[in-house]
Amino acid sequence: MLYGRGACDVKGALASQVYGIALLRDLGLRPWGDCYFTGVVQEEVGGLGAAALCERLRTDTVVLAEATNLGLRRGHRGRVGLEVHFIGRSAHASAPERGANPLFSLSRFLARLNQLPHRVHPELGPSTVAPTLVRTDQESRNVIPGAVQLVLDWRTVPGEEPETVRSAVEKLAEECLEAGVRCEVRLEERVARSYRGLVVTLPPTRGFVLPADHRAVRVGRRTLEAVLGRPVEDGFWQFATDGGHFMAHGMPTIGFAPGNEALAHTVEDSVTVADLEAAMVGYAALALALTREEDGA
Repeated sequence: MLYGRGACDVKGALASQVYGIALLRDLGLRPWGDCYFTGVVQEEVGGLGAAALCERLRTDTVVLAEATNLGLRRGHRGRVGLEVHFIGRSAHASAPERGANPLFSLSRFLARLNQLPHRVHPELGPSTVAPTLVRTDQESRNVIPGAVQLVLDWRTVPGEEPETVRSAVEKLAEECLEAGVRCEVRLEERVARSYRGLVVTLPPTRGFVLPADHRAVRVGRRTLEAVLGRPVEDGFWQFATDGGHFMAHGMPTIGFAPGNEALAHTVEDSVTVADLEAAMVGYAALALALTREEDGA
């Protein structure tokens, strides 16, 4: 077992992909078409590297190395970030009647947040929303804040547009206002900068669903079942990936990797050596199968 930051997300799979291509060379096998290994930056903050890569390189299929526990993945929900601002009037805490405390409007909003309707997708299930950060314009414990900001993480399903989500949240926020308080609801703006100075404004994270009968899914499942010697389930990631960028540029995307996604971003981040080896063989087999013009099915 290998423990460490990024062991399953995704340094372990990165090694398996590199050695999978090397394995083909050592065995004297050559894919039917070109295979590219790419390591991109800033996936965690919207996919700057993937967005830039899509403008420079197009392939027939993409195999993502986000953790799948050696299963097959064919999509995930998207993500929209929202900032909900309640603006009131600051005052000394000894005289609350002189102010308009936006925290009370925030509390009413949070109490009703789960009442908002959510779209349901037949495969991905419902969209969800989670409050993640709260900030005020004060650091003093004896001062009523003049403004409070709440950050929401809304996981979207196909057909749920960012502006539709924003409008629904804004309507609820307006219904929760107390006297002297107003609100603003904004979509998160993500401007990413690479270490080499590339600056890109990223859209909300795109979700996607590749149909179960798509060639990449059928060939991928059949190939992995053959080399792993067991049934391989296909499903969806709980979290989001760079896959939405590739799909938006016409590149069918599947996922296969070692590691349990539940361990990512935790102190238990780990992967077994046996799974790394199995993934290496799986990537080599996928490189051969997915580059063939015909899948034989």
